[in-house]
Amino acid sequence: GRAVDEAKLGRVRAAAGDAKVLVASGATIGALPSLSKLSSGVIVGTALRASGRPGGPIDEGCARSFAKAFRAAFG
Repeated sequence: GRAVDEAKLGRVRAAAGDAKVLVASGATIGALPSLSKLSSGVIVGTALRASGRPGGPIDEGCARSFAKAFRAAFG
C-alpha cells in the first residue's frame, strides 16, 4: 500500500480518544516504529506477499521478519 501520512494519522489518533486505531495500508517493517506511536496496530497483507504482489502467496521469511519487527515496535 501507500505510505501512511503521519500528520493525518496523528489527527485521527487524537480524534479517536480511547478507541483503537488500526493502520490498514502502508504498514511496512520500516514504518512500524513510527506507526506504533500513532496507532494500536496494523492490518497487513501485501507486505507479506511473495514479490509484494497483491493476492500472491505469503512469503514465510517476510512474515517472520514482519512479526519480529512488529513485536519490537508494538511490544
